[in-house]
Amino acid sequence: MKTKLFLAVASFALSLTAPLMGIINITAVESPSGVTISFSGSLDLTGLTKSTKAAFTNGYVASYSANGDIFIAPPSAEPFAEADRYTGSITFYSGNFGINTGVAVPPTSYSGTSIIGIDPLTTSSILVPSGYTSGTISGSNYYEDMTLADLGFSPVPNTYTTSWAADSIVISTSTVPEPTTYAALAGVAVLGLAALRRRKVA
Repeated sequence: MKTKLFLAVASFALSLTAPLMGIINITAVESPSGVTISFSGSLDLTGLTKSTKAAFTNGYVASYSANGDIFIAPPSAEPFAEADRYTGSITFYSGNFGINTGVAVPPTSYSGTSIIGIDPLTTSSILVPSGYTSGTISGSNYYEDMTLADLGFSPVPNTYTTSWAADSIVISTSTVPEPTTYAALAGVAVLGLAALRRRKVA
């Protein structure tokens, strides 16, 4: 009995320390000044096949008739001019980002150390930094004076998941309220506390 209990505890402890599936999380957040699309994480490319090199001219979000493409990269080709394209049994997010313009919207600026791309329509592939095999990658595109709706993300909040047997890339959208909204919420909270105090006094 003691042996079985020990083995169960040991198994649970190992499960806590075991490496988790990589997963790249992409967040698209709208603020009063614009939209920031950031990504961070690592990927397990097991089961996918490296097909071709892809040249990045810039990062962009594009919306088409079937699915939207998203590439997080610098506004120009430097310093990440090339990416590795992977294909295979990939399940892409369902539905479009919301608008079917077919126009790629380039970012205002970029920060970070790497790139990521999802191309469900034309090549059914994901794109990673050239030579990537493992490790954490991250980056961020900023779209000044734009909204998530301008970039085709609708409705908000929403989640778009691209997955394969070994891993996944998850896009999540959200908004940051206007400063006036925070002020209004603070006012409501103050009124609520005042009312509560009056009740206690009564």
